[in-house]
Amino acid sequence: MSDLEQVLAGLQGVDIESLKKILNKQDVLSWMYEHWTVRDSDSDTGRGPYSLKGHSFQEEIITHKAQESYVMKAAQLGISEIELAHSVHFAEHFGNVIYLFPTSTHIGEFSQARLQPVIEASKYLSSLVSDKTPAKISDNYEDDMESKKRMVDRVSLKAIGKHFFYLRGSQTGAQLKSVDGDKLVIDEYDEMNQKNVPLAKARVDHSKFKIIRGMSTPTYPEYGIHKEFLAGDQRYYFIKCPHCNERQALTWWDNINAEISTEFRICRKCKKPLDHTAKGEWIPTYTDRDIRTYHISQLYSDRVSTKYLIDFAKDPRNEQELWNSKLGLPFTPEGGQITRDQVLARIAEYDIPTSGFECTMGVDIGRDINYIISRTRSDNMKPIIKAGTVKSFEELDFFMEQYGIYYCVVDANPETRKAREFALRFKGRVWLAYYVSMKGYFKLTEDPEYGVPLVHIERTTSLDYSLGRFHNNTVTIPGKRISTGAYTFLPDDDYNSFIDQICAPVRVLEKDPRGNEVAKYIEGTKADHYAHANNYDDVAQEISKSKSFGEVGAVICG
Repeated sequence: MSDLEQVLAGLQGVDIESLKKILNKQDVLSWMYEHWTVRDSDSDTGRGPYSLKGHSFQEEIITHKAQESYVMKAAQLGISEIELAHSVHFAEHFGNVIYLFPTSTHIGEFSQARLQPVIEASKYLSSLVSDKTPAKISDNYEDDMESKKRMVDRVSLKAIGKHFFYLRGSQTGAQLKSVDGDKLVIDEYDEMNQKNVPLAKARVDHSKFKIIRGMSTPTYPEYGIHKEFLAGDQRYYFIKCPHCNERQALTWWDNINAEISTEFRICRKCKKPLDHTAKGEWIPTYTDRDIRTYHISQLYSDRVSTKYLIDFAKDPRNEQELWNSKLGLPFTPEGGQITRDQVLARIAEYDIPTSGFECTMGVDIGRDINYIISRTRSDNMKPIIKAGTVKSFEELDFFMEQYGIYYCVVDANPETRKAREFALRFKGRVWLAYYVSMKGYFKLTEDPEYGVPLVHIERTTSLDYSLGRFHNNTVTIPGKRISTGAYTFLPDDDYNSFIDQICAPVRVLEKDPRGNEVAKYIEGTKADHYAHANNYDDVAQEISKSKSFGEVGAVICG
């Protein structure tokens, strides 16, 4: 027994088992002070001991005991660094860790740039981490060349003490199914394939710990990390003004004012200089939610000056970067998303035919089957006459006859067999749709095996057109205002669901592998089935103008 153990064991009332637990499972912050290093340009070795100095906001993020938590963060705030430290500590003392990245290519970079330097800088960690388990601390570290060879010499699997530290990409479900863990970390959440997130979270289902932590710079509203943040208790870091005692969470609009100061963040109340690195307090917006979510921006950084932020914001090309990487907030490009007001503005009172009129229909498949039916007009106006959901393709048969639908475009996936059977029942009137990368709007073809009409649709071009109708006022929705802020329309479904799904797609500009900016609509986690049903309905209307197989639909600019 060590001297410390003997002294503490001799004290009256000391529980020996609790003592062993404290000694064997050192709290994570004390462990970091003792074993963890960070980059330090002032040090001769390039690394220095971890400290909370200048970023006290990190403390609760490190030490909290919540089972599930997420950090919506600006860049360069050390959040990934402290999460890595927490994970290594967890693997040493508690269980297996699964550390997820957007792609497998991130793993090697992370291992070499983040994990290896901190392990090489610590005798204790170097002896603890290996490609074997359990690891043993060498009594002769300086001469133990074999121990040095073992340090971080496997890229995707580390043994840390008696447990494993898995590093995995997340492009496909297959990368996630082969491992189970006690703690899951989702790094750069917004860059992940969002469809694989539920599968990733399921990897800790059988653990008694079930720890899930995620962090990311946000991109777009209600997508990825921002969606997780909104679902949690939404904690903000409040600091107190030394002049007027006003407690405040720092924002660009309240605490940055170039006319008052380009040197300091200022108090939102008294407008005097504010110490943005002062120790503060994380305060939740909602106290009845179990999931902890944090937002932190560079306004709290001891390395980012007020002048730098002000100068950066002056260039309009930096707008998205300012919101995402500096302020840690989601950003929607101007005109990149249909607004609720734009949809409501298209509500109009008009007669809705119940039968006998030539119409088109678009169908998208989700949990239910979403459909939109509209009439065709020669003036390019599109009056929607019916929208809603059904449970089966057979229910659509009634609409095909009742409304005289002569062209219907239906999502071919994921219910390909059912969609094909529907198309065969109405041969020549139902087209199975596939989104593809191509030039133009759409291309008509035929399934050679079943003789079913197919339509290949360019996703971005087609959505530009169908959603553009709400910008250029060429679509109408039947209904009327029944009170201030309340409407009635689309009796087959809740109108809020219709509006939310029409507004869900977000158009962004991203760089392709050649560095060229290309437009795309991001696939988020919000339901968007009405938006795609509406898109398919527009394609159905355009097919009537381009009926020959192999013909490519014109790119229509509305």
